[in-house]
Amino acid sequence: MERFTKLRRQFVAAFLYCLQVAVVTLVIILFVGRVSIVQGGSMEPSIVTGERILVNLLVYDFYQPRRGDVIVFKNPHDTSKDYIKRVIALPAETVEILDGATYVNGKKLDEPFVTHRDPGRAPVKITLKPDELFVMGDNRANSEDSRLWGPLPLRLVRGKASVVFWPPERAAFIP
Repeated sequence: MERFTKLRRQFVAAFLYCLQVAVVTLVIILFVGRVSIVQGGSMEPSIVTGERILVNLLVYDFYQPRRGDVIVFKNPHDTSKDYIKRVIALPAETVEILDGATYVNGKKLDEPFVTHRDPGRAPVKITLKPDELFVMGDNRANSEDSRLWGPLPLRLVRGKASVVFWPPERAAFIP
């Protein structure tokens, strides 16, 4: 009987440990960070199709997105899909795109991460509202972004893409 009691205590302890791990994991996934698999080439070469990234879900509870952040957000036209793009202009700023060059408040942006520009698109000039961002993919020639569907409402931002962790040879912090 003593052996059975000891086994039962060990089983209960193991079960409670597994339950604690499951609860902590669930809290992390829901509120702290989550893993996303990148689909599409709009962020190439910075982030490529098939890479696994860690998305920080808490960071924007403490401050707003900054220019240059790579963010994950709900597609403004289909909120069942997440997109990943780079923040180009912040709330209340004026963004202008001419001949493939990007200007914010009249100043040309230095964008070393952009390798495929799209000078053929129509010029864009827009002033953002206090609750909007302007986002674009790094692969400008192959990106569905704010140039197509307009400013991104801040309420659709899910988090900041922080780390590429898979495949291991591409593991790095996201600039």
